[in-house]
Amino acid sequence: MFGIFLTIALGVVLYATVSSVATVDPRQKNIAVGILMAGYALRIVLQTFIRDIPFFSHGIGGDNMYYEEWATTVQLIWEHSGVEYIGQEQFPEIGETSLPANLFGLVFFINGGPTRVGCTAVVALAACLTCFNLYRLALEYGADEAFAARVLVLLLFGPAFLMYTSEMYKDGLVAFFVVGAVGSAFRLSRKFSVLHVVIGIMSLIPLWYVRFYLVFVTIGPLLVGISGLNTKSPTRPLMAALLLIAGGIFLASYTHAFDQASERFTSTLELGTSRAVLEANSRHGSGVAFDDGGNPYSALPLKLAYTIFAPFFWQSGSVGFQIGKIDAFIWYYLIFRAVKAGRHLFRTDKVRLLMFLVFIVPTTVMYALGIANIGLTVRQRLPIVLFTGTLAALSRRRESSSNEGESEEPVGEDHTHSVAAEET
Repeated sequence: MFGIFLTIALGVVLYATVSSVATVDPRQKNIAVGILMAGYALRIVLQTFIRDIPFFSHGIGGDNMYYEEWATTVQLIWEHSGVEYIGQEQFPEIGETSLPANLFGLVFFINGGPTRVGCTAVVALAACLTCFNLYRLALEYGADEAFAARVLVLLLFGPAFLMYTSEMYKDGLVAFFVVGAVGSAFRLSRKFSVLHVVIGIMSLIPLWYVRFYLVFVTIGPLLVGISGLNTKSPTRPLMAALLLIAGGIFLASYTHAFDQASERFTSTLELGTSRAVLEANSRHGSGVAFDDGGNPYSALPLKLAYTIFAPFFWQSGSVGFQIGKIDAFIWYYLIFRAVKAGRHLFRTDKVRLLMFLVFIVPTTVMYALGIANIGLTVRQRLPIVLFTGTLAALSRRRESSSNEGESEEPVGEDHTHSVAAEET
């Protein structure tokens, strides 16, 4: 019963949140609210049967069932031993991705047993708020409202993102925390805000327990945003640089944070590009192998091509693989529009373009180094698709913002202030 109540309550939360968006045209506000509420409702409907469809080459099933099993385990532990966060310290078998099991376990615990709809509601809310955050960011940067709404539809209802956020997968949580951190970085690059510093940092912490290696490529945009390179005042970048240097010296002198982070990054890269992992991933239906002699940096252009553009229309595969081709064509369109927007930003706002590239490029290269399965790559690149889609939304701008774009002020500055005012 709690699962159904939670589903309704989170729907109300979503409606209240998305109704706060500031738009020039009130009709566009209603359209955006309708799109996001429809996206939430569709995910709740899909969870009732999507698990029973044999999308994959191995038939039915995925790591959503793994998280459900661990959530049940967490629930039982809490009922007998009390509530505490269950991580690798207690059970090494839970792995590094322990947050979904604990979050779903909490829902199970309150419900008194498993509730797929309640857990899916949490994931669906995260997915919709993620797209809402990016939609607002596009509006703040001067995107045309009608075109931004169309991009919102493509992102929210893209086959891969829809499938992996209509069940007990972790991908909705991954996207929520990545966009939370990088979205705050974008806003910090325009104007310093303690709120967005807190949001950025508080997004990185849970991201570590959902898909930890993305923390390494998400810190970059956050540091660039805090530095304030896009502000007129030379004081802020200088002060930010001094604070970052001082913080770096403190961490290096009195903690082992840098050594631990470096060791974790190196070990993760070595594991992800190891022959054993690559062969295990390539054994599945959409596996792909490269003649790189065991060197992950060899054949990198071809690996990048597969990472960015696969699945290709001439390839055969499972039902999910064929649906992935629809996702690919949407992705191609977003890339085309993003390139157009990038060319404009290169002329008018290089720092803003840098903010996009400092996340998109390293993340793409990171996945290319360990690519061995096209289906897995389509799933992993979802955060890249989301931010590329946001850049694509800027390829069509409001007329007033187009004129402002040639000045030194960030695009949509006045509109951004109105949005920021609502947040506070």
